[in-house]
Amino acid sequence: MRNVKGTVVVGLGQVCVDYVGRLPTYPPEDTKAELKEFLMSCGGPAATAMKALSRWGVPTSLLSGISDDPFGRSESKGVTPIYLFSFLKRLKKG
Repeated sequence: MRNVKGTVVVGLGQVCVDYVGRLPTYPPEDTKAELKEFLMSCGGPAATAMKALSRWGVPTSLLSGISDDPFGRSESKGVTPIYLFSFLKRLKKG
């Protein structure tokens, strides 16, 4: 394995909310089952990957937008925000 000392992994992607329900056993087809546990956690491919890498001790950063609604405020707890501004120039036809 190569030496990756000093490496920082940067993820670019959306942040969303995942709802995860845990069942005691896999239910038979066409039946109902009661959840043993119901969790809400941060999700999205890039956010999940950065979370896993950081738990393994890899320095990470995430470039993403987070909304200013209750879900966004919940997901941004414990996050150090750095704001990036992008100005898009509208092209005129003709």
